[in-house]
Amino acid sequence: MKKSIVATLIKTLAFTSVALCSVVNANESNESNISTAKASIEKASEDKIGIYIGLGGVFTNLDGYHGKGINISARVDMPLSIPENKWQRGIYGKVSYQMSHDENKNSNSYFDEIEIAIGFEGYINEAHKLFFELGDVKQNFEVDTTKIWQDYGTVYRIGYDAQHEYGTFNIALEHRDDRESATGYRTFLSTKGGLFSLSYTDVGDYEVIALNFNFSF
Repeated sequence: MKKSIVATLIKTLAFTSVALCSVVNANESNESNISTAKASIEKASEDKIGIYIGLGGVFTNLDGYHGKGINISARVDMPLSIPENKWQRGIYGKVSYQMSHDENKNSNSYFDEIEIAIGFEGYINEAHKLFFELGDVKQNFEVDTTKIWQDYGTVYRIGYDAQHEYGTFNIALEHRDDRESATGYRTFLSTKGGLFSLSYTDVGDYEVIALNFNFSF
């Protein structure tokens, strides 16, 4: 940190020659700091919004229902960089949709869910971060052509994310406040580059496994 003004004045009165040298050094340091800050700002401005799309399969267990189907997800990253530390924080929005089907001898059951969430992430360093997500969930369950129930709820997640040379791993505490208010967890694994990902969620009677192919833009 720069020396305080009071300290500089005292040294100026006591040691004039030393103060003059300090002024010259301070000016050179300021010019260097301004150049560094300018370069950092220009570098930070190069950060772009990241868009990620996931397509894959899903296996859902829900209070006696066991279905398999498809899963579609999208995420938009919006970095909030500052010159001194471009890894400090960021916000993102995401949406996911799953639709599954359970067929037995007497009937066909269908379950679909859509989640829209916003998240905030704070980086410990380039490889480790903490995140928080808040989202709305809509669920629908049908048997044959009859709607059995429809529900709206809220989901909260707080977790830790780690990136390694082989891929990414994160784990989150998850709370769902919908048909059944319950707390559980979600884990997520992806390969290096993020082409393949596997997630597992277990909250109360709600259990989901999703395997996705991911594409970034």
